Amino acid sequence: MVVLGLKFFQGPARNAVTAAHGLCVFPSAPGLATLDRDARYRDALLKADVRYVDSGFLALAWFVISGKKLCRVSGLYFLRKFFKDKQIRKKKILWINPTTEAQERNKKFISQSGFPEALSIHTVSPLYPADKPIRDAALLEFIELQKPEIIVINLGGGTQEPLGAYIKERLSYAPTLLCTGGALDFLTGAQAVIPDWADKLVLGWLLRVLSTPRSQAKSMRISPGKRYLGAFRLFKLLVKWRERLPA
Repeated sequence: MVVLGLKFFQGPARNAVTAAHGLCVFPSAPGLATLDRDARYRDALLKADVRYVDSGFLALAWFVISGKKLCRVSGLYFLRKFFKDKQIRKKKILWINPTTEAQERNKKFISQSGFPEALSIHTVSPLYPADKPIRDAALLEFIELQKPEIIVINLGGGTQEPLGAYIKERLSYAPTLLCTGGALDFLTGAQAVIPDWADKLVLGWLLRVLSTPRSQAKSMRISPGKRYLGAFRLFKLLVKWRERLPA
């Protein structure tokens, strides 16, 4: 189904992992609300091969506006299915982490989840500028050397998608790139534990903010309240542009 000029995966949700190929993104409502402002983010979403409806707000707003249902596949739901897939565990995977601390925490969780250490590669990304095109020749060289079949980018929204597009366009082969962002933090316990029922009811954002409001504000570089209230700008874009890509 096409929304704001972007074709989204339309399910069923249980097939989300097997449908993943190329550059896969899970755009948030605040991110989508910048489609007419953030050229770098917009370009990355347009270059994606698979786009999942991670945002419960988008799904609800689109139903109110069009009467049509979107298949919601949150990054958390996707990773839960991903970690249970025995075939995935046989593949060589590169995990791109935001910090050394996060890398150590993720390595431990991934190993305990049954992923062979010999097939799990980890690296810490630099802090990419928010207002410039992403360039990282060292990372490209590292990927070409390791040749992972899957690359999981555990960075924040607005950065991971442009990085994924940059990697996709410059590699000599075509791995699967998953821009699941902070979803892994929910599984490792670095952020609020979100039960399946809360994720299905789109209450994960509330548990996340209530559990660690200060740390969330620091990581977002904006107060959680302003971030989520900013998502309502998306509703205006949906009303105005519907299936068309915003100018």
